[in-house]
Amino acid sequence: MPLHWNCALWLTLAIPAWGTSPVFWKAEPHNSRLELLTPLGGWETSGEKELRLKLVDLTDPRPAEDQSLDYWDKWQARRKAQEEAVKLYALQQVAGDPPIRAQRREEIWTWLQDGESEKGPITPAELSFTSRWLKAMEGARQQLADAEQSRKRTLQAWFNGEALTWNVEVNREQGFTLNSIQGENRLEILDAATGQTQVRTWWYGGRSPRLKVRAREQGVRWSSWDLEVLEPSGKLAAGLQDFEKSHPASGTYSLRWNAGAASPWWSPEDAQPRLLQVDVMLDGGTDKERRWRFETVILPGTGRVQIGSFDVED
Repeated sequence: MPLHWNCALWLTLAIPAWGTSPVFWKAEPHNSRLELLTPLGGWETSGEKELRLKLVDLTDPRPAEDQSLDYWDKWQARRKAQEEAVKLYALQQVAGDPPIRAQRREEIWTWLQDGESEKGPITPAELSFTSRWLKAMEGARQQLADAEQSRKRTLQAWFNGEALTWNVEVNREQGFTLNSIQGENRLEILDAATGQTQVRTWWYGGRSPRLKVRAREQGVRWSSWDLEVLEPSGKLAAGLQDFEKSHPASGTYSLRWNAGAASPWWSPEDAQPRLLQVDVMLDGGTDKERRWRFETVILPGTGRVQIGSFDVED
């Protein structure tokens, strides 16, 4: 077999097929799904939220990025992989006659990269090879640009009625900042390319506790004793006039009044019956607000009295 055919055969076998390079993979919208990585819902006590989201496509052949690298190192690694893929793709397109030896191919590649090498194309075969290679690389870079563009997507979002536009990329986690308003907050995200939507609703109350309990005795100057709240976990909060909970557990809360024991030092006013009012508010100032009022007549000195109970749901 003639030597140039041997070289041509070796060159063809040594160059991977372009179709196997993951950098030229083009994303198809119908293969992706939108995932919200930040849990949103219920009651929030922090007004600023960083929403993390990702457009996931499991058909993407690109290897996952090394998360131990910083942004600049990730960019350099990605750029290096792309340049190598462009080079190999172009070589495949010019692997025919006349063949060029591997050493000269690398020398010409270096010359094309920096323009300073003294080992650029010399012979007619090398000049022809270089011309075809440059044209092939132009085509490869266009293929790469098309692939990169296919990975980009624009999401439409509406947060509490405000229209937002978010630019995202397939299989790359990204973050966006949301500033909650007092009360109910609603976020809707639309991926127009697929029609997929994600909707989240949550409530924000700043530093105000979600659950508030207030006990008041009517028509007297001094309290007969104090309030007790038995939580769903069995924990007893005692010695109270007010009870607050930012993150109340779901379940039944029981209210009692400890009227204490009679004392010989009491005045007639201290020992007289009085009306006790206990007001409970859950999720105040929101669309989920609930209120309870319990009233009972208390006779000081008669010990613990059951007032009532209420339920908290998530």
